[in-house]
Amino acid sequence: IVYFQAFAPTKFTMFFDSLVENAVNIKRIVFTDYHNKQRLPEFSGLKISHSSVSHYNFYRILLPVVLNFFEKEKNLPQIQKLSIHKIEEIDADGFNRFADLAETNRTLQDTLRYFEFGRTRIENFPVQRFTTMINSFDKLECFTASFLNIDLTYMMKAICDSHIPIRVVHINYMTSNGNFASSTEKIVLPKSLIHLDLSFCNFSSDSLASFFQLLSTSQFDNPIILQLIKLTFDPEFY
Repeated sequence: IVYFQAFAPTKFTMFFDSLVENAVNIKRIVFTDYHNKQRLPEFSGLKISHSSVSHYNFYRILLPVVLNFFEKEKNLPQIQKLSIHKIEEIDADGFNRFADLAETNRTLQDTLRYFEFGRTRIENFPVQRFTTMINSFDKLECFTASFLNIDLTYMMKAICDSHIPIRVVHINYMTSNGNFASSTEKIVLPKSLIHLDLSFCNFSSDSLASFFQLLSTSQFDNPIILQLIKLTFDPEFY
């Protein structure tokens, strides 16, 4: 693992390109604690044919760092795992820009298998835009969301409305007040699903009941693992 913590020298692009291109045993690169708008890393977009790096993580970071990475780094050999946590200063317009650049990044389209997104507050979260972005990741198998300011039911619908054959979904530390079995906003769990984890979430009584109703009427290609650790819900649910 290589950590870049607020590291942004004037020749960062050359250093980063050389590191990735010559990596043999490095699997993960982490960018963290970029808070100063005057000192952010820039990426070159150099075409790199071979590299051992397959995971890229962004933690406690300003949005322009992620946008620049998405826009420029379209020629990496692979980005199999992408983790993004706690983007600062992002609104719906910023997320739309985030999604636009992710959708046009060929490496993400062709190689991303695991996407993790959490601890980020987005006002007026654009759910449908999230679905179209997810649809662009052709190889995506696992998605994880946590600590987002969106109702869990909307996040589930955003994932389930995509056409990708997703296999594993983790949604943790979120709140659910919506209806999983609504006839107007119908949620259809993917038949490809083999693991659904909603641990540490907070449910209203009606929402939890509708979730079990959805689960009991869903069809899957294989038996699924259902993980519900330490749920919080209304006492009257019993």
